Amino acid sequence: MNDTDFAPKLRIFFSVDIIGSTLYKNQHDNSKVQPWLPFFYGFYNEFPIVFRSSCDKLKEKREHKCTDMYPELWKSLGDELLFYSELRHHAQAIWLVSSFKDAIEIYNKNITEKYQKNDKPYLSLKGTTWIAGFPVGNAEIYFRGSQGNTSKIDFIGPSIDIGFRLSKFSSSSKLIISCDLAILLTFTTTKFDFCYGGRQVLKGVIQNEPYPIIWLKVKHDNLDEREEGLIQPCNVNSLKEYCEKFIKEIGSPLQIPFMEKDTNFCIKPENYNECHKKIISVLRDNSQGAK
Repeated sequence: MNDTDFAPKLRIFFSVDIIGSTLYKNQHDNSKVQPWLPFFYGFYNEFPIVFRSSCDKLKEKREHKCTDMYPELWKSLGDELLFYSELRHHAQAIWLVSSFKDAIEIYNKNITEKYQKNDKPYLSLKGTTWIAGFPVGNAEIYFRGSQGNTSKIDFIGPSIDIGFRLSKFSSSSKLIISCDLAILLTFTTTKFDFCYGGRQVLKGVIQNEPYPIIWLKVKHDNLDEREEGLIQPCNVNSLKEYCEKFIKEIGSPLQIPFMEKDTNFCIKPENYNECHKKIISVLRDNSQGAK
């Protein structure tokens, strides 16, 4: 760890999970040896490629101002894959979330063509995406791998907890986003259909105060057209104002997104410099102890 690791960073996280995986793994003839394995092998190996390809396609179309900071695989948790990337501009968030949404739609379409039951897909993907600030508020932890190196990285903190708690509200037709990420996505674009589903308690998060459930519409064959007609997109400006007000009312650990290199989001949260100084001292002590 060196001094550059202490610089303020805003990261975006992506979770993609399989719906129907348990049923799929347990409904096959026991006389066959793991007939479900090809699907999962394909998911682990193919989805990261589809995600990267979606990023490239949007970049080629120049639909969004972006950088070369592509999402990296963070880790896998059972049937779930987690990705992350550093954000330096709100337009980069738009690019990455658009790419993630497209990747889920593309992969779900491929699943529908291969895995159906009674003319309906019984396997699908669902997604959640959120942001977290570092090193104030959340922490990145480097630790030794099995070979004694320090190449492993993990992320912990209240914002990470929020993201995992939000994932239970996602579905094949709902890409759940955190309310602070919604502020970035609504700043300059109306590309997305934002929907609001009220507030829900996320166990153990922000003192169990109900948290806004916001999602982007995702195209999927499981979505009934009549149901889709009942879900009306939010007014983008109203949603942005609501999210900003909610974050300011709750306060720490929630905060308005902060990126030093984005002139629209370069205002530091209150007491940030003081907290940052204290965090650096703690991180340096831990870094020395880990050597």
